[in-house]
Amino acid sequence: MTKKELFTVGEYWSYDIKKLHKYITETDGEISLFDVPLHSRFYDASTQENFDMSKLLDGTLVKENPLKAVTFVDNHDTQIGQSLESFVKEWFKPIAYSLILLRKAGLPCVLYGDYYGVRAKVLPPLDIILQKLMLCRKYFLYGEQKDYLDDFNIIGWTVSGDDEHPDSGMAVII
Repeated sequence: MTKKELFTVGEYWSYDIKKLHKYITETDGEISLFDVPLHSRFYDASTQENFDMSKLLDGTLVKENPLKAVTFVDNHDTQIGQSLESFVKEWFKPIAYSLILLRKAGLPCVLYGDYYGVRAKVLPPLDIILQKLMLCRKYFLYGEQKDYLDDFNIIGWTVSGDDEHPDSGMAVII
């Protein structure tokens, strides 16, 4: 038994946001969940030719309950050849990671294989890109966030920065 507050996360693989809300409610809000609907939106955006970027966060846990959302791009189950195969296409991964690492909502989770590469599938590591995004999060993600998520092709947001973190703040356009 510990007197420390512990972070807990569950993997309830459902694309149905109502089921995720119910799970969180039934556990008295003591558990966070992986945002499976967000992963699904990333997959769709990476595979559909005319995906509406303004709808990217619709129906996701990070939009509806950001304090309980663990955001991720892919995990061990979504990789090629796995039971829940829905691997986000390589070209879209930097965009998806920008969305989870450079926004205030949610708790981002980076897949080991995305950072270090996956030998079996010869997927290149995204370590340089991910390092830059994580440093941006560490040094610049302070202050008020204002979203501009209303265009079919281009979305963005600004973070104003604050006095406690000199030179913080940023503008992101995707």
